[in-house]
Amino acid sequence: MANDASHYVLTPQAVVHAGSAEEIVGLMTAAARAGVPLTFRSGGTSLSGQAVTAGVLVDTRRAFLRVQVLDSGRAVRAEPGATIGAVNAALRSFGTKAGPDPASEAACTIGGVIANNSSGMTHRSI
Repeated sequence: MANDASHYVLTPQAVVHAGSAEEIVGLMTAAARAGVPLTFRSGGTSLSGQAVTAGVLVDTRRAFLRVQVLDSGRAVRAEPGATIGAVNAALRSFGTKAGPDPASEAACTIGGVIANNSSGMTHRSI
């Protein structure tokens, strides 16, 4: 967890595999009181070092995977650990696809895409 797909290496003070939204609220409260930075990590595919920290690394890949298709495939609600590939698999039967088109769709997650304003080589709108 000391590196992502970038050339940066930072060793976190701790790594937390968050299990619930309530746990994240508690982590944010404790980190703010202690003055320790939190960095959220999902897929770890960042090329610019956004998924590494010398503070506390909060991994959202294990517990935040739900994908809900809405409005006949015109919208989707996904948790931060869901990969773009999982979102697109849920949308496939509706003939739609998520707008971001990163090459790492099997590993990169919604949380990382939103946090880093990622779109990949092309950006497609539904």
